[in-house]
Amino acid sequence: MSLDKSRGTMIVSIAVTFAQRGGRKQIIVPAGTDPWQVPSPTPGSAIVAAFVKAHHWRALLERGEFCSSAELAKAEGAKNSYVCRILRLTLLSRLSSTVFSRRPSS
Repeated sequence: MSLDKSRGTMIVSIAVTFAQRGGRKQIIVPAGTDPWQVPSPTPGSAIVAAFVKAHHWRALLERGEFCSSAELAKAEGAKNSYVCRILRLTLLSRLSSTVFSRRPSS
């Protein structure tokens, strides 16, 4: 570790090696150190938001608040093709239950 007071920066050096395996980069730690544990994957906020939006829009359509996806798209300020793509997420019930079951508890 070194400190450069003129630039107000600190440089930290860590001895690691990067290897590419199967199209993915992997960090190889030096011998004699504790291996770094990869955190279990959690769903990104974007996919969770898309699932929530899809189910909300589906509920609006089923309640009859909008007659068509085109009418819903116009009200939401989105393109009809986008609304249709997002609505298709409601058909993935098995995937959505998997995504939401892996969500970290707060």
